Amino acid sequence: MKSQVREKAIRLGLSTAERPESQDLCFLGKKSPDQFLMGLNACDDREGDIMDPKGNIIGRHNGLSRYTIGQRKGIKIAATEPFYVIQKDVATNTLIIGFRSELGRKIFSVANINWILGREPNLPANVLLQIRYHAKKVEAMIHTDSDGRIEVSSSVVLRDITPGQIAVFYLKEEVVGSGIIQ
Repeated sequence: MKSQVREKAIRLGLSTAERPESQDLCFLGKKSPDQFLMGLNACDDREGDIMDPKGNIIGRHNGLSRYTIGQRKGIKIAATEPFYVIQKDVATNTLIIGFRSELGRKIFSVANINWILGREPNLPANVLLQIRYHAKKVEAMIHTDSDGRIEVSSSVVLRDITPGQIAVFYLKEEVVGSGIIQ
């Protein structure tokens, strides 16, 4: 439990024992995320096209690594309602944006599966799915697709399905597996 970890840290006299919790990237210090990534040569700052979901070029971006799926701020294109990042096409260095109503989907695939039980459960299976740390779990069906990945069909549209993030599968309250969203 977190409270036990804090108690132990206090007993050990650790300087961070009573530091307030942070959901931020505290290891960055005074650097911005861009500065941090540039220092690691992990920031792709090549300019590219910004497109709407229909394929119309509507602007330019200054590097795909500066954007995340679901992001609203920093797009800098005027419209009747805010734009959101819907997709990042790395192969073409294209940022696809759209309105809130265009954000999200119900079906996606997961690779690099880690079955906690040490074996794959009987598939297809009804599970509870979580795609963000604080996200509400939702009902989903999982099955193996033709590429050997797990295809996930959510019962509801999920707004920020982000490649590279983790999807976690539960049976009731027990974690049965997880994998990387493709």
